[in-house]
Amino acid sequence: MARPTTYSPLIIPIVRACATFGATAPEIANYIGTSIASFDRWTMEHEELREALKRGREASDDRVEESLYRNALAGNTTAQIFWLKNRRPDRWRDVQNINADVGHYIISDKPMTEAEWIEQRTKVIEAKASPVVSDTTDDTAKPLD
Repeated sequence: MARPTTYSPLIIPIVRACATFGATAPEIANYIGTSIASFDRWTMEHEELREALKRGREASDDRVEESLYRNALAGNTTAQIFWLKNRRPDRWRDVQNINADVGHYIISDKPMTEAEWIEQRTKVIEAKASPVVSDTTDDTAKPLD
């Protein structure tokens, strides 16, 4: 037979306060005098404990986010970069995936009208499999990959 649990709902406000101040789960478990294994089990078994931990962490994260925002506005370059990488990862991530096969250029000796450009662009799309080589005797634009 397993030992009886020492869990008590009285720890809920303590857990939330600890999480609000940034304590980790092992630190909280140590503070309330239990093992991390017991604390983890309690968070799985007791919805109210899990919710208190979640809300405390959210409050802590909100404070850090606000601090980061204030630092970014104050000119802290590191905070600005961190903020942008997280808020706009499509434009500010460290690695940009660029598809290199999308660019096709149309070279012409004279300015082209929009209709001429569209006509030449259509030829480029149709000729993707076999590129057309420019003929030097013809002064019209030729698609070039």
